[in-house]
Amino acid sequence: MEQQNFEKRLNRYNLTDAQREKYVGINKRMQSARAKAKDELKKFAERVSFAGFVKGMQKLILTDKEIKKGKVALCLVPVSATDDLLKVKNLAAACPAPQLHSLGIITVYEPAAVNEDPHLTALDVVAQIPAEFADRVSAFCLRLEDKFALNGYNLIAHAYEYKVELFAK
Repeated sequence: MEQQNFEKRLNRYNLTDAQREKYVGINKRMQSARAKAKDELKKFAERVSFAGFVKGMQKLILTDKEIKKGKVALCLVPVSATDDLLKVKNLAAACPAPQLHSLGIITVYEPAAVNEDPHLTALDVVAQIPAEFADRVSAFCLRLEDKFALNGYNLIAHAYEYKVELFAK
């Protein structure tokens, strides 16, 4: 049923074959992420830390624009696997992580209704980490675009698109 609804939604748009293929791929990634075993994901999430750019050890910076302004430090931020990463406020236990080096940036899709606020957990992220990074990744952070709540929603996919940077030690 969900696949039929997705196909109907795609047919509403005048998409090229390449665009259609892109959105079919996005939908398959979201379906695959939802089908993964929760126990397996929890074990993976326990091994992979949430990192973030922190300003003055008081504020978690999530947008690329603010990160590029400088005066931020990459820190490991303890969170539970089900915490909403967009609402992390307590940075008391955050610790600097200069030893991390970037593996690259991936896009993580989280299904949401048009009027639904963005939300993302560590479980959502680890469910979509590509297999080629799974053994090496030790942390990830969010690298969102400015005005994410407006600009980050993909109307065709019915999902928010999160840019996530992966790190290794």
